[in-house]
Amino acid sequence: MIKALKQIPVALVKAALILLIALLVLLINSSRAAERSNTRTTITFKQEKNNEISFRIYTNISGTLHFYLFSTEGKQVKHLETMNELEKQIKNPGPGTYIYQCFENDTQLKNGILKIIENNLIYE
Repeated sequence: MIKALKQIPVALVKAALILLIALLVLLINSSRAAERSNTRTTITFKQEKNNEISFRIYTNISGTLHFYLFSTEGKQVKHLETMNELEKQIKNPGPGTYIYQCFENDTQLKNGILKIIENNLIYE
């Protein structure tokens, strides 16, 4: 048996190890993706005084969340780091239509459109 193992080329053993490591990485990443597929995320917005808008993100993620607000031209208006259910404020974004996105690490949890019309907020 040992003599037969000595006859296996080293390159074949290395290739098998590389393949095994690659399969393990794929398995770990697919299990993380499966965890994220069960994630439900909701974002609520509220008009405050002094032209501020507050928002809260509700999710089952306990880590740091990243909230981005973009103009319809694609210009980043705001980036805030937040946590689940923590209220944050956006100061004076001005009337208009905005695109929002919420991420945890590189995984997008939620996106939508926020419309600010005078004293009304419409969000999807």
